[in-house]
Amino acid sequence: MSEGQNPAKGMSVAGMILGLVALVFSLVPCFWLPHLVWIPLLLGIVGLVLSAISRSKAKKASAKTGMSTAGLVMSILGIVIVPIIYITVIAAAASIVDELGDQMENNQELQDAFQQLGDQIEDELENQGN
Repeated sequence: MSEGQNPAKGMSVAGMILGLVALVFSLVPCFWLPHLVWIPLLLGIVGLVLSAISRSKAKKASAKTGMSTAGLVMSILGIVIVPIIYITVIAAAASIVDELGDQMENNQELQDAFQQLGDQIEDELENQGN
């Protein structure tokens, strides 16, 4: 094989494509659901492995490593973005649930105040009738 030819070009392309798909899927909201979150993670891990192997082979053969490096970067970003977004979504959901709970408590306080006001009106009407 002549110098500069990448012996693992197919692996480089596959790693880069898997890294790109993992990165895109990590940013698509439907893949943030608990039962789908593994898809971009799995694609990113496979892309990372393929890109690392192809980069190693390319370096040994003194070939270009650009596609392998791109695959590594995109795979790593896809893997890292998933937990960050997942944790952010969970924190936001918890905050929303907490706020709704506060609103329900305030609503209960309002209902209690109206009940007391109604009781006072009934008491006054009974006192006026006597």
